[in-house]
Amino acid sequence: MPSRLPSEVYEAIFSHLPALRDSDASVLTLLNCSITCSALRCAVTQSYIWKPHYQIRWVKCDKEREAERIAMHGGNYWMMYVARRRQDCAALELLADITAAKSHHVAMLQLVEQLGSDVWDIISLEANSLGRSLGDHQREYYQSDRLSRKYWAQEVLRTLTRFHAVRCCEKIASGGDISFEEGLCALSSFHGVGYDEIKHQLDSLAADCRTYLLEQQVPLTEDIKGHEVAAAAVEICNWMRIQGFDGADSTHYHHLSNNFLHKVLTTHKRTLPMSLVCVFVSIARRMGLDASPVGFPGHVIAHISVPTLREKNPTGAERAPGCIYVDVFNSRSQPLVALPELQHKLALMPDIAENWDEYLVPTQTSKMLVRAAHNIIHSVNHIPSKMYGWFGHLALYAAITAIYTQLEQPNLNYLCQLIPVMINCCPLDVLPILSRFAPPTQSHSPYYRRVQHLCDLAKLGDAPMMAPPRRTSDTKYFVGSIVQCPDDSDDNTGMYGVITAWNAHSTINGFAFEVRAPNGSVIAASQDEIVPFYAPAEPSQSWTQNIRLLEAAHPDLGYFFTRMDIDMGVADKGLRKCRFVMSKHAQLMYPEDNAESERYMSTPIQDV
Repeated sequence: MPSRLPSEVYEAIFSHLPALRDSDASVLTLLNCSITCSALRCAVTQSYIWKPHYQIRWVKCDKEREAERIAMHGGNYWMMYVARRRQDCAALELLADITAAKSHHVAMLQLVEQLGSDVWDIISLEANSLGRSLGDHQREYYQSDRLSRKYWAQEVLRTLTRFHAVRCCEKIASGGDISFEEGLCALSSFHGVGYDEIKHQLDSLAADCRTYLLEQQVPLTEDIKGHEVAAAAVEICNWMRIQGFDGADSTHYHHLSNNFLHKVLTTHKRTLPMSLVCVFVSIARRMGLDASPVGFPGHVIAHISVPTLREKNPTGAERAPGCIYVDVFNSRSQPLVALPELQHKLALMPDIAENWDEYLVPTQTSKMLVRAAHNIIHSVNHIPSKMYGWFGHLALYAAITAIYTQLEQPNLNYLCQLIPVMINCCPLDVLPILSRFAPPTQSHSPYYRRVQHLCDLAKLGDAPMMAPPRRTSDTKYFVGSIVQCPDDSDDNTGMYGVITAWNAHSTINGFAFEVRAPNGSVIAASQDEIVPFYAPAEPSQSWTQNIRLLEAAHPDLGYFFTRMDIDMGVADKGLRKCRFVMSKHAQLMYPEDNAESERYMSTPIQDV
């Protein structure tokens, strides 16, 4: 029997290994075979064998870097796989620095500038807690800080999404070919929802709408006539209303979510004219119609160019190609608006009577973006400042950035509004995004020096900004303590909570919440400092499912803790101790609590 098979046989065998996105099983098999002998290595390293593994592992990439890789390696997927894997290892090292609070601002800057979109897939695996990024043999190591790694991986993805949104705004300002749809989606990116996700939703809506139009016998051909375009526009509006897309009433008109497309497509379909027009234009363009937004005074309308529709002047001669105006917001009563009616409305506005043309033709994406940003600020002004919440602060971040990037000259007033929001809500954004607002060409201006000073402070920002509270003999609990909620309320039966913060007065916003500590003593802490969850009904049951529910309900849990630590104690008596292990970031804020936490867990259970 011959000692080796033909190379083609080996290659055929290797080509049947399944390409897996969330597991290295097939890849490890190939690598192990490659070190067996030269014959197997020659077969394993064939480019076409690695192509499916490469394509399923890395879905997103930096297009410029990908083109450079293809040119450098001649399109050899084996070599490209090795190069991307090295990038992934570098990204995970930077993620570890961020998780461990080791120069995390600088690490984020390096991750964005050196690796960019190429790290999206590997960080996504970490954000989904698959724990298999570098092979199953290292999974146990990562479990030790799973909550923190997941939290910071998600934060990295959000920062990358916002970074690309800023780049999109900058391209719009410089006259880049950015559509109205993509420009408005950039605002949603500040909430961590990327354009690809929203585009997929719009593609699905357009496909369903096309089916509806065909059922209504509306022709969708390249030589579609003017009256047919009008019929298609009306039917698109009808279909949108059937799907729930309609104008918001006066009660909900100023709701902040109405300004963000990812919310409009899901929970806030009764919305603003701007958002309705964006959905309409996105669907119509996918139908082959030349639709665009028009920034008409009052509210935005849609414009559809119709080359086959010609208007006649009084002499009977043809002039410029015609168009159709669609009032999507008022489509229930009057979807199509005639040009004379629009001209009449403009005539009643003396301030703009001499610039009619600007309000009757498609509006540039940059102007639409600024108008959308002002809508956001207008909505925020209808909310009490104490009720902004996380969504409100990110909305301001999006609006101020959109306006700031469209300015011809830097305006320090906008920057001063932007910086506090960025530092408080999105600290990882400070260096990669804020540094873009101070190009070296302005190095001698006070504006540049101010931004550089703030960036320098961010590089030193790993230390706590405020003095940490000091423990005293009266301090009976620590960050990570699991406490029992009061028994005097039926709603709290079986409820426990984990303390995420405390101060000398044990209150936040003056709202006290009484809880019962593990040792039976009553302590005072703020309700905002207690993250509630259900404990297992029986001592023998597992906490795992409850902790997963807790993690889903409170996604920022990983900022404070790395994992849950359980000491079964005297199991037959149902006695046990547990805590949440403090993260490095929490230890910076409460440096004495970690030692108290360790002391608590090491103390025999009868002494606690």
